[in-house]
Amino acid sequence: RIESYYSEEQRYYHKLSHIEAMFRYYTEVEALLEKPLLVSFAIFFHDIIYQPKNSDNEEKSAELFKEFANEINMNESDSDIVFQWIIDTKAHKGIPGN
Repeated sequence: RIESYYSEEQRYYHKLSHIEAMFRYYTEVEALLEKPLLVSFAIFFHDIIYQPKNSDNEEKSAELFKEFANEINMNESDSDIVFQWIIDTKAHKGIPGN
């Protein structure tokens, strides 16, 4: 299902190759992360909804993540963390302390 989203026709940059590149960075820092699994979920879902003319892609991506988190019975605290990380990607900058 993730692959189908990232393979949509309207995508130029936000494709599977973008996710692959992010996971290359992820593997370099994984050992330093407090919650590596949560970071991996944020990577997968941060651009899963992408309509170039829409300004709410991050919000819709975060909502789709929440649906997934409920399906896998993720605890609410962890789900909220990933949800916020996805929303924070709208600013396209790093988040100090996270």
